[in-house]
Amino acid sequence: KNHLLKYGTCENCTSWKMDTGETWGKEYQFTNYTQNTTAESAVEIVSVGSWRPSDGPSMTDELFLHISHGFRGKNLPLVSFHNPPWQILQFNESGVVTEYRGLVFDIIKRTFT
Repeated sequence: KNHLLKYGTCENCTSWKMDTGETWGKEYQFTNYTQNTTAESAVEIVSVGSWRPSDGPSMTDELFLHISHGFRGKNLPLVSFHNPPWQILQFNESGVVTEYRGLVFDIIKRTFT
C-alpha cells in the first residue's frame, strides 16, 4: 500500500465494493403476519465501503453491522420457559405471563440498558 501511494500513477485501478447483509430482526418487523415473506425479502444489502490497490480499504460503515451497532436498534423477540433460578415466569389464572425475573433476565436487562 505504501509503495503504491508513493510510486503509483494509475488512478484507474480495479476497485472492489464491500457490501454486507443486514438480516437481524428483519423477519419480525412485518405487522401483517398473513403476508408471505421469504428469507430473501427480509435481507437488506448495505454498502459499507470499498477497496482499491492504491489506498486500501475505505469504510463507510461496519462490515458486521449486527455486532458493532447492537443489532442496529432492532427489536428481537425473546422466547423463554420457567426454569428457576435461571428464568422465573409468573403466570395469572389465564396462563398469561405477568412477571419474569431470574439470572438470565438480569443479564439481558444489564446488556441492553
